[in-house]
Amino acid sequence: MGLDCINADEWRFERKFFIENYSEAEVINNIKQHPAIFNEIFHSRQVNNVYFDSLEFENYLANVVGDAEREKVRVRWYGERFGRIENSVLEFKIKRGYLGRKEYYPLKAFTVDEKRETFDLPKMIMQTKLPPRIRHDIRSLLPRLANSYLRQYFLSADKRIRLTVDTDLQYFQIDHLRAGFREQILDPQSIVIELKYSSSDEIDFYAREVANNFKFRVTKNSKYVSGVNEIYFEGK
Repeated sequence: MGLDCINADEWRFERKFFIENYSEAEVINNIKQHPAIFNEIFHSRQVNNVYFDSLEFENYLANVVGDAEREKVRVRWYGERFGRIENSVLEFKIKRGYLGRKEYYPLKAFTVDEKRETFDLPKMIMQTKLPPRIRHDIRSLLPRLANSYLRQYFLSADKRIRLTVDTDLQYFQIDHLRAGFREQILDPQSIVIELKYSSSDEIDFYAREVANNFKFRVTKNSKYVSGVNEIYFEGK
């Protein structure tokens, strides 16, 4: 990844909390009472993803075993899951140890048919002007899982720590032959918090202190892994 990418984030750290035993009100209250003084900076919105993987789930397995170098490939858009999707991106989420970054490629508009719950996403991707290397990589992958969730956005008073809260998680199996959503799993109880901050060692030390001031415990979490487990491996 790199030279022919349309847009890319800087390398950054992420710390995650996967929360099951607290209500959304309790979680938000704990965030607002945090000594770092987190304030909401953006309106909440629905996030939609379609994840791509090989037939053998190689990206999923790399995440499960904790490979130091791994990536996820997904198409992301915001707002309604169905209808005309105008501002989606093909996104590569790249991990190198504890650091991560994203690279983006804007896609053509496509439609998700609400009645039949189908979409022409793989075909549309190949019709989009993409670097030859990306086209080659995506040809070997299939849409395997979709998810959606409501995301809220916060920023610490010193502007060094971004925080997101994800609720109302939903997972969908993708029928890659028919190009549509199939089995749906609802997870209304789980909440995911992510802390996101610069890759400098100084801020990482500070972020550890910020994380320790929550009543929740930092955990390893991947919504893609959770969704694959629920859909394909019966919640294991």
